[in-house]
Amino acid sequence: MPNSTLRISLVLILAWLCTAGCQHTGQSQGVAENDVRRYEAWGFTMDVPTQYEVEKKIPVDFIIYQLKDKESGNQLLFIYSGSYPSYPQKAAEDAKIRHTKVNGMKAESRTWKAPSGLFSRETLIQMYTGPRDVPMEDRTMSYLHCAYIDKSKQEAAIADGVIASIRLPKANSQ
Repeated sequence: MPNSTLRISLVLILAWLCTAGCQHTGQSQGVAENDVRRYEAWGFTMDVPTQYEVEKKIPVDFIIYQLKDKESGNQLLFIYSGSYPSYPQKAAEDAKIRHTKVNGMKAESRTWKAPSGLFSRETLIQMYTGPRDVPMEDRTMSYLHCAYIDKSKQEAAIADGVIASIRLPKANSQ
């Protein structure tokens, strides 16, 4: 797979499965349970379908995760992890805004559908990381900015499943 330049194209479609409580079943939408692996990122975990690989880059004081199709190299999902997200970045003016939670973490999602019928989503998830015995006000605030742009309904559902599966590791639970 060719090493492509980092594309910071951010967007989102509010997950059909990410309703008010955002309870996740443990697998990505549209993907069989045995075709998903748990990926441990810095400060969070997520379910990643096995047909995708996670490319991790650390430009400075933040981390970029890109989920890319192993065969085509096409990016499915972009995730920024750090303290200073640029959110929203690409959301359409008529994007639907929804305040919700992703596995107990506060989140805001902006979703829209292009005239071409393709779906986009940007989601900002607030994370307080630190040991459970540390009071919330003393924990470190960081963010996950998850996005995809112009994806088919099936690709959007898979990316939505990945976003809905994001959770803090047991030691950092909120």
